[in-house]
Amino acid sequence: MRAIFSGLLGLPFLLVTALPLISVYAFISFYFALLLIFFKTSWLRLYPYEIAIVFVSGVSVISWYLNDGGNTTVLSLYLLCSVALIFVGRFCANRFNRVVVGFFYVAGAAAASVMLVLDDSIRASLFGLNANYVAYCIAMAGAVVFALDTELARLAVAQYRVPRFLVSVILMGLFFGGVLKTGSRGAVISLLFVTLLWLFIYFRKRPLFGIVFVALAAILVYWAYFELPDYIQNRLVYGDDSSGDISSGRYDAWAEALDFGLGNIFFGIGPGNFENLSLSKISVHNSFLSVFTEVGLVGLFWYLLCLFAFFVKLFRYGRLNKNSLGIVLFFSWLPIAFTGVWEVSFASWLLFGWFSSYLIENKLSAHGSH
Repeated sequence: MRAIFSGLLGLPFLLVTALPLISVYAFISFYFALLLIFFKTSWLRLYPYEIAIVFVSGVSVISWYLNDGGNTTVLSLYLLCSVALIFVGRFCANRFNRVVVGFFYVAGAAAASVMLVLDDSIRASLFGLNANYVAYCIAMAGAVVFALDTELARLAVAQYRVPRFLVSVILMGLFFGGVLKTGSRGAVISLLFVTLLWLFIYFRKRPLFGIVFVALAAILVYWAYFELPDYIQNRLVYGDDSSGDISSGRYDAWAEALDFGLGNIFFGIGPGNFENLSLSKISVHNSFLSVFTEVGLVGLFWYLLCLFAFFVKLFRYGRLNKNSLGIVLFFSWLPIAFTGVWEVSFASWLLFGWFSSYLIENKLSAHGSH
């Protein structure tokens, strides 16, 4: 029964690129129901970062009300991010649940990558979704693979080290192939950061594996890049070659977003309203600036507090347990946060919840030892 329930929670990870096709309101109802059921049987005092994200959700409602409504889908995502973070963190505090959910996410990202590689489109995507969103979901899977590898390392005996390493290399290669086909520079940089960090760790612990990793990764990326259409090659290096703008319109959007935010400094212009009100007609493509513009300085304060408290906790956990989970997640998320629409992405906050499960597990273990 536990395996079935874990799989049900993992299903959205497997379908990570298809989630926007399903009503976000259905997912809100689903997760709120599970949250109430779970807390009824297993309550644990909230961490500061969880309290902060609840305040972000609350401020988004205030902003939505003060601006006479707005994009209700984006508002629902602001509400959903706190539910995803809190619930997934507690559900995955059980190691079995965490491994099952993580496996489903990685399986979904790998399947999406294969479909992208086989896609003949000039700029590949899936199900008509935004190519950058698909790429970000896949890129973040690199951090999950690293975490699962660390998880298995705690259990595996010596003879399983090489297969585990090769599986990780194959998965990262698939992710790179899929992300390159989308032409998303932020996702490529995210995966490169994870790869370099992993490389450093393998060089330090097992130099031979590190050398093999470098050779395989370099050959794969070199081959994959020159197999791409000219448009994608130019886009990865120079930006949108049709306009000559290396930022693909982001610089103009950032300047416009800053003006909107300063003009509505405390509670912003309302969740999801920027794209409708701006001249650029694109999203902000910067998580911090987007939160400031749409839910104001008050919302940005709680958003930054949430992220700061979360990563500080994860870094401390890493030092105590001698792993690099916090560092890998941070550098996987950062390039996407600065260049993408990722501030209240469903996949993003599910992953934050998944990684926070290590903190919850650690706290439950400490309570159990007393």
